[in-house]
Amino acid sequence: MKRPKPEDLYFLHECRSYRGTSVKRIRNFDARGMVYVYGQGDHFGDRKSFHMNAWRTRGGRLLVRFWSRRAVFKRISYEILGLPASRQPTASLPETGDNFDSSWIPRALRKEYHEWILSELELNDPARLTAASFVELHPR
Repeated sequence: MKRPKPEDLYFLHECRSYRGTSVKRIRNFDARGMVYVYGQGDHFGDRKSFHMNAWRTRGGRLLVRFWSRRAVFKRISYEILGLPASRQPTASLPETGDNFDSSWIPRALRKEYHEWILSELELNDPARLTAASFVELHPR
């Protein structure tokens, strides 16, 4: 039995490994003209939620954005490199069930998502804030 990895806790499906797949951090992008192919949200207590959306460009590039309204880093963007078209999400109709398949998400991107969420939860935890911290809590 394989030992579960912490970054897999956010995903419904096990990661299917593919050699040569990597992620590259990029500047934030404007998704106009792109096709929305995948999205998920992870919700933690006290109105903390973290989201991941994937978009396909007209040229076939696969771009991913992590975002949260209440995070210090509101948007972080990546490009997935080396993932064959046959493994990429398709934004299929809900009847097929493929639109919720998260097995295409590469291990490297899962790790980045996990680390981003952990860093945001630690930064916004009042018990972990220090006098040197630049994070402010703003109650709604």
